[in-house]
This record gives sequence, structure tokens and C-alpha cells, in this order.
Amino acid sequence: MAPLRSTEPPCAYVLRRADPTPVVMPAIPLVHLDEPGHGRALSPRTCTREGESTPALVVPVHASLFESPETLMEVGSIVLDFGAHPVTRPGHVLTLEGGDLLVLPSPGDATPTTSWDMPEPSITFRLGGIPTTARYLPPTRDLAVESTAKRVP
Repeated sequence: MAPLRSTEPPCAYVLRRADPTPVVMPAIPLVHLDEPGHGRALSPRTCTREGESTPALVVPVHASLFESPETLMEVGSIVLDFGAHPVTRPGHVLTLEGGDLLVLPSPGDATPTTSWDMPEPSITFRLGGIPTTARYLPPTRDLAVESTAKRVP
């Protein structure tokens, strides 16, 4: 019998600026073609976070954001430090309305890395040469997403 394969998408992460430390939560981008704010917020689902199923927020994202250099930026390395085995992946960061960021690690094999000695699970990346570290905050199943994507004219 063949092993079961996950049908869950890989996790993206919503970064929200909070005082004193930004936080990230697992997310599933829902790409749509209609006007921002008209996508409906869906109930939370699950995604795969480095091989583990986890609750995730569904984040509406307008398709045009993926075509704009002002909103989609390539990131050489995203350090995902969720415990004993931190990994690094390349990826992208997408700017959402209201200043939130959507961190999109590339799927595929991850490169093992050393821990950054963070006291809590975290994600770290450099954007424009400036390091950003955010504390990982798992969402609860009763959360709903109100974020909508910033539309590019």
C-alpha cells in the first residue's frame, strides 16, 4: 500500500507588526481576481508546516500583487525556526493592505541551518538588507481573516 500524501498546501505566513515584537501566523493565500475587499473571509483551514499539519488563516490576495515589484519582493533566505531543526528556504514577501506582510517560503527541500538562539519559535528574513524576526504565533481554529490585499493600480 502506498503511503498517504498530504493534500494540504504548504504554509505561508502572515507577519503582523505588534509591539514590541512582530508575530507571524500560518496562512493560506486565496488568490482572487475581483476587487480587494470583495473576497469573502473563509473559516480557518490547515496547511503543512515543515511536514506537520497546523491550523492556518485564509488570506485573500489580489492576483495583481504577484506582478508588481512594489509589493512582491524576492528573499534569499527565510529561516524557519520552529524547534529542534531550524531550516532555511528561499522565497518571497508580499505586502498586504495595512502593512501586514505575507511570507511565502518556496516549496521543496529546505536547507538545515543552525538555531539563532531565539527563546521562542520564530521566522527571520532580510528585506532590503534589514533583518526582520517575528515570533511564531499559532492561530486558533476560531480566527477569521479580515486582511485584504493592497491593489496595485
